[in-house]
Amino acid sequence: MTDVGADDGHLLDAIRSRIPSHVRPRMRWRAVDFVEGECDADWIVADIRRVELPHSPGVLVAQELLDDIPCMIVENDEHGRPWVVGIEDDALPIPVEPLHSHNDLTWLDTWWPDETPFATREVGLSRDRVWQRLRASVTAGVAIAIDYGHVREERRCGRWAGGTVRGFRSGRVVRPIPDGRCNITAHVAMDSLAAAPLLRQSEVTGIGGAEGDLLWLIEDRGASCAS
Repeated sequence: MTDVGADDGHLLDAIRSRIPSHVRPRMRWRAVDFVEGECDADWIVADIRRVELPHSPGVLVAQELLDDIPCMIVENDEHGRPWVVGIEDDALPIPVEPLHSHNDLTWLDTWWPDETPFATREVGLSRDRVWQRLRASVTAGVAIAIDYGHVREERRCGRWAGGTVRGFRSGRVVRPIPDGRCNITAHVAMDSLAAAPLLRQSEVTGIGGAEGDLLWLIEDRGASCAS
């Protein structure tokens, strides 16, 4: 099993504790993050945005990882045309220049179409690319992404027209000021990651998240890896 964005490895430890003792020695535990934690696992210390994982069968989990991957923020002008947004020191968004990137414009037209004046959107292409690289490492088994996110139906009806950028410090929501003192995230367009089943956390565990349900994307990567 591979946990990407493993932090200190507590998720791997929790899962391992629920595996029958006679099965554990047959399993390989891999953790990936910027720094090595204390969990007993094969650690890969790397930039998750660029890491190349060994290709192998198994289960890959990315829990609340993709919302930390930086993404482009755009705000429509009065004519509904998207402008790239920068964040000033006081956390106020400032339109910088019109969005010209063909790939980013195509992503918006496909996954988050909205020409409402002054609507804010986030381009999820960077998250899609990270997930495509991570899931490609699973030659047989399952790749699971768990994150606060949204789907196209919600985006089309304007539910997220104000954007989803949030700042967190010590578990509390704060203004997303890019001064290095808080963790800045944005919700994930989960349905753009892959054509795979999506479940809400309450459907999987019976427990919802603090800001609504986490979404589980469960992608079958081929034949079962069970022996």
